[in-house]
Amino acid sequence: MEQNMMNARRVALSMVVIAGGVSALAFAQPAAKEGAAKPTEKAQPERQPEKGKEPAVKERAKYEGFDGKAYEVQKTSEIKIVIEDLVLGDGAEAKSDSVITINYHGTMAKDGKVFDSTKGKSPATFPLQNLIPGWQAGIPGMKVGGLRRLTIPYQFAYGEQGAADVIPAKADLVFLIELKGLK
Repeated sequence: MEQNMMNARRVALSMVVIAGGVSALAFAQPAAKEGAAKPTEKAQPERQPEKGKEPAVKERAKYEGFDGKAYEVQKTSEIKIVIEDLVLGDGAEAKSDSVITINYHGTMAKDGKVFDSTKGKSPATFPLQNLIPGWQAGIPGMKVGGLRRLTIPYQFAYGEQGAADVIPAKADLVFLIELKGLK
């Protein structure tokens, strides 16, 4: 436990993709040199959520900084990409470095407004590594012939800034994706 807390102090902000989600450690001060900051309290156990709500904070600890003040470190809630296979394909499987050919239909999670689609057009081909993080995490493992729905939080889409006039700031997105082929 103490080794884990020492490792956490060395990082100012850490994002770890786990099982289609992210867990973030947010620190209140810059990363400290080893031995410069000492824990002043042990991590608190996870708070119990109110009925129907997830806990906002899973773990808290305080550390003494260079200036002698106590700084709180908190582990924030897990952010998840929701992956729903509507049709399982039976062809080749997409990998993280695949070039994919797909039909897709993108809508705003909030109101269902369509912002982009290949409906009525030819399928689109993209290197998966060049796409938004939500697609990079949500498409690998999908097989040709499959149909998948991805619900992507804004942190894995176009972030706090959005995308031009098409996608507003902090917009969660939903994509229906049909994998047509791989290269």
